[in-house]
Formats: sequence, structure tokens, C-alpha cells
Amino acid sequence: MSTRAPARRVAVTGAGGFIGRRLAEMLEQSGAEVRRLTRRTTPLDDASRLAGALSGCTAVVHCAYDAFDEAANLRMAETLGHVCATSGTRLVHLSTAAVYEPLPNGVLTEAAPTNAPGTAYKAAKLAIERCLLDLVRTRRLDLVVLQPTIVYGPAGGAWTDSPVRELLTGEVWLPDAGRGLCNAVHVDDVCRAAMAACTAGLASGERLLISGPAPVTWAAFLGAYQTMLGTDSLRFEPPGRGFDPAPAAPPPAASRQRLKQMLLGRLGAAGRSRVHFMVQDLRSRLLGRKALRAEGAKRALYEARCRVSTAKAERLLGFYPDVGVEAGMAATLGYVIGTYGKEASSPFLEKRTKKLLLSGAAATRGMTSDT
Repeated sequence: MSTRAPARRVAVTGAGGFIGRRLAEMLEQSGAEVRRLTRRTTPLDDASRLAGALSGCTAVVHCAYDAFDEAANLRMAETLGHVCATSGTRLVHLSTAAVYEPLPNGVLTEAAPTNAPGTAYKAAKLAIERCLLDLVRTRRLDLVVLQPTIVYGPAGGAWTDSPVRELLTGEVWLPDAGRGLCNAVHVDDVCRAAMAACTAGLASGERLLISGPAPVTWAAFLGAYQTMLGTDSLRFEPPGRGFDPAPAAPPPAASRQRLKQMLLGRLGAAGRSRVHFMVQDLRSRLLGRKALRAEGAKRALYEARCRVSTAKAERLLGFYPDVGVEAGMAATLGYVIGTYGKEASSPFLEKRTKKLLLSGAAATRGMTSDT
């Protein structure tokens, strides 16, 4: 693997979010000068202002994503791509392994198809990838696309805050006795891959899956949070037994969506997490703990016996995942306790967690013949 000159000045979009904030910290610790871009300070769809903000940067890592406005994400990425192509700046785009959903049983590589129907999130991320890859062909954009799997760690909304809130306020049911494989990756490993992608000498347009050292079962992954919290909220559906899902709820009215965006869009990730938890906690106190059963794409994710291969990232970036789930969960404990306070006041039962994770890893080894 060859490398370009060290990245001395790197811009990070979405620097106020989960991955972007941690990436900026790690870049600064490495000696790089970091320009932290957020939608509040630098509109990412304003080409002239964006060009000024990126002046002198050797690389840009695009972490920003607006969960309230899917269409805006494509506009931002396209503008950023054109600006980077004009200046000759490398663009490292953080996409997602969700573009391959539903995940297949067996080994997943970047050669897997992405054309199966999926969630709005998958569609948005895939549209961004295709837009930027078009700019590689038409504008010679210097692009690297990273596709992280289940990213967790302090302030990780989707795979830390959300499951913790659910375990504190409801009963979380896992299909197939929780034996599906969770390809978890700690945020620090994702950031190390992004840092390597800023300087690696490789062809433009490469797409690289980023995951942790080894998958564990979903029972082990979510069970680690349960052990931290001292709750008994995980439930397991018997293997091979499904359930009759409730009728799909009608989509929320546009006015309700706009109100939600006005109220929550102004808050940072930590503020949104607190509001979501307050609502869930109040609902559980008034109506009782709700049985939370995964449906649709999430259920398919929980059931899949998929092992994500990072061989391409290892070969082209020299990236080897370093943070196993046991170490990653231990590093996440302080955040969980600090954020959820009294609700997460029980001590971290290290021996129990280690045993649980090791048993989960052993279970995945035993599944080789089934996948």
C-alpha cells in the first residue's frame, strides 16, 4: 500500500455529530489541523462558502447526514463533490453497509449487489454513493467511500443510545433466540479507517467495508448493554418461530413531521437523545413497558448470519480493526452511566459481561456450518 503526503489540514463535515466529533478529536491528536464544519456554520449546499471553508485542505471527510431531510443529503454531497473536484481535494465519504441490505447469510464483500428494495435510509445513502461515483467519472473527483457496519460507542445514537433507551423503558424481543450475527464496529475503528483513507494511495472511487475484528451474536451485543444497566429487558423468540406483526402505522402527517423537525432539528445529538428518552420513559410509566419487536428491515438485520469482510480495507488502507466488542463496551460504559444517570446506576459487572461476550463469540464460531 502506498500513501500520499500526510494530511496536514483536514475538514470534517458533521463535526458536531457522533462520528464527526470523535474523528476531529483523533485527527487533532495525530497532529493534523482540523476544520470542523457543521450545517449551522457552513451550509454544505452553498458552493462558494464551502469552497472558502475548504481552502488549503488536503482532504475532507464527509460525515454529515440530516435525518430530517433525506433530499438535502444528496444536494449537500453533490455540492461537496463538485467543490472537491474543482480544488483537487480528496473526499472521504462515510456511507454505510446498509446499502447491501438485506444482508446475506455468509460472507459479505463490496462485490455484493445493492439493488434490493430497502429503507429510505438505504436509498438515500445509495443515491449519494452513485452521485459521487458519477463525479469520479465526469469530474475526476478523488473519492474514497467507506461503508461502516453497526457503529457504536459514546454518543452513538442508533446503536448505543437507542438500544439503551429501549432496554430501560421496554421489553426488547430478539428473533431466532438472538442468534443472528451483529457486525459491530467501535467508533474509534471507523475514525482510524477514515484517517487512513485521507492519505492512502489508491484508485479513486474505491468502496471499502469497515467492521470490527469479529461479529458477535445480537444476544451478546445487546446483552452487554443490559448487563451495564442491570436490567432484565431482553426477551428471545424461539428459533424458527415468527410472530404476527401489528398493522403498519400510517405515516405521520406532514405538519407533524415539520413540527418535529423544528423542535428536534435545533438540538444536538445529545439533546435529541435526552428528549427521546424522556418521551419513552414517560410512555412506559403511564402505559407500562412495551414489547418491542423488530419488524421489516430491522428484523432481517437481527436474523441474518452475515460476516462482513474487511479484507479490502486491510489490503488498500492497511486498516485492521482493533477494538473488540468487549473493549468497546467497556469504553462506552462511562457515557451510558453519565447520560442515563439514575436509570443506569448499577455497577458494571465486568466478569458477567466478559462471559456473555465470550459465549456469544463462541456461538458464532459454532455457526460456521450454518452460514
